[in-house]
Amino acid sequence: MKKTLFNKDIGKVRFSTLGMKIGYFMNFSVPAMIEHILKNSLINRYGGLGASPHRANYSNAYRYYTTNSQNINNNLIISDITVLEQSLRSRPEFYEWFCGFTDGEGNFYFGRKGPTNSYQFFFQIQLHLDDFHTLVYIRDILGFGKAFEFKNTCIFRVSNIEDIKKIITIFEKYTLNSTKLLNFLSFKKAFDLYINSSKTLDLVKQLEEIKSGVNSKRTDYKLPANHEYRITNYWLLGFIEGDGSFFIKSKELSLIFNISQSFVDSGLLKAIQVFLLQLKDPELNQFDKANLRVRFVTSKGELGNKQLCQIIVNRHDFIREALIPFLSSLNWQTKKKKDFEDWTSILMLRDKGFQYIDDGLRLIELIISQMNNRRLSSSGVVIVDREFLYQEINLMLNKPSNLEIRNGNTWIISQNRFINRTEANVIQLIDDNGIVVETFYTFKDCAKYLEVSLQTIPNRINKNSLFKFKDKFYTLKKAE
Repeated sequence: MKKTLFNKDIGKVRFSTLGMKIGYFMNFSVPAMIEHILKNSLINRYGGLGASPHRANYSNAYRYYTTNSQNINNNLIISDITVLEQSLRSRPEFYEWFCGFTDGEGNFYFGRKGPTNSYQFFFQIQLHLDDFHTLVYIRDILGFGKAFEFKNTCIFRVSNIEDIKKIITIFEKYTLNSTKLLNFLSFKKAFDLYINSSKTLDLVKQLEEIKSGVNSKRTDYKLPANHEYRITNYWLLGFIEGDGSFFIKSKELSLIFNISQSFVDSGLLKAIQVFLLQLKDPELNQFDKANLRVRFVTSKGELGNKQLCQIIVNRHDFIREALIPFLSSLNWQTKKKKDFEDWTSILMLRDKGFQYIDDGLRLIELIISQMNNRRLSSSGVVIVDREFLYQEINLMLNKPSNLEIRNGNTWIISQNRFINRTEANVIQLIDDNGIVVETFYTFKDCAKYLEVSLQTIPNRINKNSLFKFKDKFYTLKKAE
């Protein structure tokens, strides 16, 4: 039996019969796609426009189609919105990530179409070409928008009117945290005005006035009075994948995690600082703000000096015990995951003292040579095969440690010496009877022995505070 395309009132299309879904044809907007399907099917049914015996029948049928097309489109739009609402409820982690990623990389803009009174609205994310898979992921989860390549970049863009409505719905539910929220609100105001007004010169004047104060032209960065920073696990991951950096100070081989923003978003960075400081198990010793600094710097650029704020994490104990476990538990979507993995590998190699042997140091330098912009396909750097690199890292990490603890101090086996053994840094652990129980030559060794943060050691020394450790009371003192 031949399957039919329509039901009797032509108001519903059997997409299961067609074997397709809305948005599958990327070259059609949803209304245009439906018109294309229906019109061609009607032509086929009535013999085509060139078949004169059927011309009148086709004409009547097409008139019937056109009078019902608006109803069909409206039904489909309502259905689309229902699907989006279901997705917003069922995929909170994706939308939180998408919100954070947009705070870092997204843009809202609109512009006039030539000398007409018509405007076009855009939501866009532009990345390096190597992250094209990320934009395809976003497009496929959202179910709308286009992802395409442009020179050494790739772009995800939404411009269809009905899809712009969906973007607005998403960011009304998952509120942006940065001052990019202000550009979104201006974008929404302009869009609502445009679709609900006649296309007159007065409308153009209103839209141009809004446009004159958004994005790079914005001067007012005051967030709404009711705005609250909502930092979640996946919002933060998305923001880090957009604006976070993992790098190594090459001389000291020390690890640094950094997020830089314009000074107008200093409030957001302070909220991130609070969130990160709560990562540690509350039953264990807490870290303090010394572990995560928010600082203000001035950056020189082509357009003059620019004030920035940065959140900086460089305490290895915090990185090891809080930041790495947290970020390792999440599902990444961009190539920045490789930077995080390489960064983590270097810490593991350092913790076993392999920077003090030639093979270990060469491996660390090889890892650094592939990190951040140096891993880009357009960088000109020779790219090392990832599988080979992972094998070398695993082989090294499976070797015995090059460090051991002797009398509470760290001994470098390959160099037959203690780490930084200087009398100026000698720290004594003294029991309540005044007896020196242990001696340490670095704050790090002392902190590791006592299972506390690095900052706790100088605090206890300076305050001469009594503390409990393994059911006994002690003080810390620098040796004279």
